[in-house]
Amino acid sequence: MAGGDTHSTVHLGGAIRRIRKSQGLSIDAAAAKAGLSRNTLSNIERDPLPNPTLSTLLALMDVFGLQSIETLFDRTPSQDLLQEWIARGRPGIR
Repeated sequence: MAGGDTHSTVHLGGAIRRIRKSQGLSIDAAAAKAGLSRNTLSNIERDPLPNPTLSTLLALMDVFGLQSIETLFDRTPSQDLLQEWIARGRPGIR
């Protein structure tokens, strides 16, 4: 992908916090609904490079009513892939 490591463009914790707040959920309420401790969710939201388990991401996806885990990312991997493909002149299209 352009720019190398995707960790430099993904801000998972901030996205989770924005989604949580946009839905009017306190950190305590969101954590309880997801079956997480308040500290776990708080750490995910504050850590610049959190590394939650897949089950944690799925639980948050369910609590927030999201259709895709990619929604939790500020810039999704598929968006990066699309931009790289366009930058390379859309190879494979004839």
